Amino acid sequence: MSVTTSSLYPSAGQSLHNTLGAAFLGVVFASILFGITNLHVFLYYRQYQKDSRLQNLSVSHVVL
Repeated sequence: MSVTTSSLYPSAGQSLHNTLGAAFLGVVFASILFGITNLHVFLYYRQYQKDSRLQNLSVSHVVL
């Protein structure tokens, strides 16, 4: 499947405003999920302080 140069540019029905709005919503949604992930990691480290070092490193590795 080859990409033509005309498919790289928005069509007449799309405007830059619509495209940036979709990108903005994607960034907002990703930021919310990132915040939830960080909250869960923080709560894990506070609640399970006696877990082994390997488990703690595994959690930090998964997050990064």
